[in-house]
Amino acid sequence: MAQQWNKILLVLLCLLPLAAGAPVVWTGRTENRHFDIYTIGNDEGQVGGPAPSFTPPSRPLAPSPSQETVHYVNLAAKPLEVAFRPLTHTIVSLQAEGGSFNYVPKDGDFGINRSLPGAGALGDLYLRVRSAQTQQITLPPLPYLEPYPTWTTLSTSITGDPSAGVRELPVQPWELLADDLTPLLGPDSLPIYIERRYWQATDSVGGLIMSFTLHNRDNFSAVEIGALGLPLCFQGRWDGFSLEQMSQRSSFVDYHLGLQHGFATVTRMSGKGPVLLVTAENSTSFEAWRSNRDMAGCGPLWTPEWMVHSAAYKTEWQEAKPWNPMTAAILGPQENMTVGWRLQLASSLRQRDPALAAAGKAVLVGIPGYVLSTEMQSAKLLVTFPKGASAIAKIKVEPEGAIVPGKISATNSPRQVAIPLAARHYGQARLVLHFDDAASSRTVAHYFVLLPLKEHLRRFGEFQATSAWFATAAGQAPDPFGRAPSVMPWDRQAGRHVLQDPRAFVVGLSDEAGAGANVGLAVKVGNMPTQAEVARMDEYVHSTLWGVGVEKDIPFPVSLQDPSNYGIRAGLFWVPTPGSNETGMPGYNYLPSDFAGWIWNRDRSVGSLGRAYNYPHQTIVYWSLYKAASEHSLLVTRQPAIWYLQQACHTIMGMWQQARWYTQFGLMAGTVFREVLTDAWLEGLIAEAAAIHDIMYNRTNVGVTYHSGAPCPEPPGPCACHDNAADNTSMLRCTAWTDNPFPFGSEFAWDSTGQEEIFIWSKWFGFEETATSTLDAVLAFMPTLPNWAYNGGALGIGDFSNNAKLTPYGGWERPLTHYRAGLNAIPVLEAYLADPDDLHLLLTGIGGMAGGLTNIDLQGATSMGFHSDPALLQHDPYSGDYGIGFFGQTHLMTAAIVRQAFDR
Repeated sequence: MAQQWNKILLVLLCLLPLAAGAPVVWTGRTENRHFDIYTIGNDEGQVGGPAPSFTPPSRPLAPSPSQETVHYVNLAAKPLEVAFRPLTHTIVSLQAEGGSFNYVPKDGDFGINRSLPGAGALGDLYLRVRSAQTQQITLPPLPYLEPYPTWTTLSTSITGDPSAGVRELPVQPWELLADDLTPLLGPDSLPIYIERRYWQATDSVGGLIMSFTLHNRDNFSAVEIGALGLPLCFQGRWDGFSLEQMSQRSSFVDYHLGLQHGFATVTRMSGKGPVLLVTAENSTSFEAWRSNRDMAGCGPLWTPEWMVHSAAYKTEWQEAKPWNPMTAAILGPQENMTVGWRLQLASSLRQRDPALAAAGKAVLVGIPGYVLSTEMQSAKLLVTFPKGASAIAKIKVEPEGAIVPGKISATNSPRQVAIPLAARHYGQARLVLHFDDAASSRTVAHYFVLLPLKEHLRRFGEFQATSAWFATAAGQAPDPFGRAPSVMPWDRQAGRHVLQDPRAFVVGLSDEAGAGANVGLAVKVGNMPTQAEVARMDEYVHSTLWGVGVEKDIPFPVSLQDPSNYGIRAGLFWVPTPGSNETGMPGYNYLPSDFAGWIWNRDRSVGSLGRAYNYPHQTIVYWSLYKAASEHSLLVTRQPAIWYLQQACHTIMGMWQQARWYTQFGLMAGTVFREVLTDAWLEGLIAEAAAIHDIMYNRTNVGVTYHSGAPCPEPPGPCACHDNAADNTSMLRCTAWTDNPFPFGSEFAWDSTGQEEIFIWSKWFGFEETATSTLDAVLAFMPTLPNWAYNGGALGIGDFSNNAKLTPYGGWERPLTHYRAGLNAIPVLEAYLADPDDLHLLLTGIGGMAGGLTNIDLQGATSMGFHSDPALLQHDPYSGDYGIGFFGQTHLMTAAIVRQAFDR
């Protein structure tokens, strides 16, 4: 722009509802120019003459210090304020409902100056391009020609100088802005010329449309577009926010890699309010995503970039099996291509699919989901046709024969059909649907096929009780840390136990990764026991968890649970602190890596009982053996069933005495506490049941009071604190869940692990408002998507960093099929059983349950989760914390017969 606009106020008002094909009027003025008033036409796009005058919106717009260009547009009868950054015209504000929520990060959020190079925003574009001359070579390919020419990276926020600004272009009457983006691409833009245009959609759907036209200005040479991506820069970060601020200002981005019918959603962290949809225009495809790690301020590391083409990443992603084939586009001399996206609103999470269908997109609903087993006889895929299509022209399954589609039949909806599916071969499968519309558009559903479920779980139990079982072999020295006998973590890539790791908690039998293997086998024993597996868990309980005595010939014979107070140790593996006078375990051969990681010395590991998160794990072990012994009279256990239940009760009571601080948070797998309480009442353990009831009521509705042997921390954190100067101690009082509008933290500012237990106890004690807000928060991060890994996949952070074997970028990526999904399926499915008309709950819960079953391989070895990073796309080799999620997956094993049209 020759001169920066000082201020533009552009108002689009609907004279009649858009659904009736009504015109839209707009006006605007700047200091040096005036926009006449036009009527932007009907669905045919006709332009009329001058429109009558109008009254500006009542909410005043204060002058922006950054002199942003502000527009009001109408989105499906909901007001949406859109502000564009000066010079670059990227979207700097996108607010709905009177400015109560901004879907995109603003200048200054998280201390980032978004006017500097590298600060991405919605409206930027990312490319990898090269000359396509080598495409015309007819000689046999030569190795030295393969890497030439190299890809040139172009980005409107990285490779150029944002201060240069865009070149403003003339706008059509219906357009908001039109720009030449070439100045933002930098000096290496080759012959690529890019135009970006924003306008209000004039069809019945409405919305803001953003299009990019790429033009090859060369008269002789073709250009290959190997990567073309739209960074989805939405407000997805939460560092520096309080929990209440997060619920009001942060969001989650989810997406379906569904080719021409792919989409992205932006859902508020609270789960309330409208959901922003990003859909494709002009047959734009969504074939892959990549992380926006190279863009400062574009959301968290897993925030996606919508990849229309991704072939330029074949080298970086060569170890992965992509979700969809990687494509590129060739622009011949003076040729161009246009891609586009529409931003629209769905009124709520449950209205996403109707909004997609109204926008003319294909909608897929998998029954019972996207994880199938070969014995299933009623699996089907419900397909709502996109606009302009009346039939499915072709169905392609990859690999061929993995799933066999049956005869297509109509449903109660004239635009919807059902495809019966017969799963045949274990592993991943793509189901590609070709429609008969004018664009011959396609979409895809990603499936995972399992063995018959009973066989699948049989192999799991057998593997855990044999290959993964860790015991002292005859003639060998015992494990000096006292970890045998037990189920130790397993590396299925190397085919051996994980006995040493730089993260001490991974190999100490406690914490999520250390305890997960024993919890997994215990859950199998509690639901589908064999005598051999019961004997293994009994041996673990009586020789490692509770019953270690002097009979173990080890330097420091201790049990994982302290028999004097029922406290659970943070771990049994420990490392002397480097540089200290501490001595290591006598006779143990420490590795150099043991001293370079997350080090726990003996006091922090064996001597620490204060982590409440460790108590549900061993409670599950005891309770599972109680279930097996009480429900299967032919099984032989070392103790009567009631003994295991009493141990479970006392473990919960020990938590309250030894680890009260962390009980202010919802604990992973805390649902087991309710199961123990229920069984204790039924078994007549009145004193134990009353104690557990009081503990849980205090956590839920009274608050946690904690006496600390240290002064109040600075800053004080989430709890009120009062110092006792007489003895240099303090008392902290932590808010009850019912008094906290967003009680979903943990050791981290926000987490997706505590909602499960908070929902369970809020419902138990009748606090419906807290239970409802908790369920809303769960649904916000558990999307229903036509992809076995993403469907019901609860968003999380840090899990691969903490527990995985593969940790590129420090493990900071979004884990899929992780225990978070299995645990959060508990509140979702319990809510469904209470409200069986809400099928969104059923579909979400099934996704959360089923995804984790794919972590069990053909041998029965487990993985902690699936890596979503496009350079990996594989299950992690470490078993890690899988067993925690297995508790959630098995918690509500049941059958549901649903009679419903599923016309969503």
